[in-house]
Amino acid sequence: MLLQKAYFPMKVLNISQGYGNKADTHKKSYAIDFCGNDAGKDPVYAPFDCKVSKLYVKKGHTNTVWLTSLNKVLCANGYVGYMTMNIGHPEDIDKLKLGQVFKQGDLICHEGKTGYATGNHIHLELGKGTKAGWNLVKTGNLEEWVILNKVKAEDYLFLKEGTVIKNNIYRGIKYNFKYDSLEYETGTYKTLGIIKIRSGPGTNYEQKKVKDITEDGRKHVTSINLNAKASYKKGTIFDVLEIIYNNDSSIWGRGYSGYVCLRDKDGEVLSEIIKKE
Repeated sequence: MLLQKAYFPMKVLNISQGYGNKADTHKKSYAIDFCGNDAGKDPVYAPFDCKVSKLYVKKGHTNTVWLTSLNKVLCANGYVGYMTMNIGHPEDIDKLKLGQVFKQGDLICHEGKTGYATGNHIHLELGKGTKAGWNLVKTGNLEEWVILNKVKAEDYLFLKEGTVIKNNIYRGIKYNFKYDSLEYETGTYKTLGIIKIRSGPGTNYEQKKVKDITEDGRKHVTSINLNAKASYKKGTIFDVLEIIYNNDSSIWGRGYSGYVCLRDKDGEVLSEIIKKE
């Protein structure tokens, strides 16, 4: 099954507060405030198939919902795993129920301004794993509630094609979100360098010998010696029948001759698609 990608949950990306020392209320977290297209109440959509794993509703406080992925998802930096997102200030949190399930792209809520917010927006935090909740982080007189296993949203969330970036700079700091433009699907690929052909989807699997690959595959390897280890030459065109996402963030393709790495664990693209099935 092809993994879902973790998406930014709004159609317009418009940052009103970032994080770090320059932030007003996000100094200890990786929280980002997004205020949508204007001063209205923009919709917020499910970033992946998810369930409501926690709700915090208290009069006068920042109402918050936690959404945990039902399955492992693929993130923009190549990480594959379960993710939890919390969204603060939702206008219609009273319509959400613990355990409620949403499909990717379903409407979750709208921006709001519960607590001490002065305008409609969402407070978004992202964490690895399935634990839903906060840690209270204190330094001197400063304290802040921070999502468990915090990670930076701009590193992990894809932007769907068509998402409008209205503002991604906060007090001189640019938050670079990545558009979902690089697809890994079955089809025809081309190697961008010399690529080893392995017996399985990972560097822990043995490199195949030339004699163990297909007759057509032997026409495109670096050595004609049947007992030599098989590697495709740069520019080799080959078919990928299945896509495999590894936990180390590498992406592999199963072909007729064996398994080839399409993107390594560090994010380097080794083979690119030239024709989708």
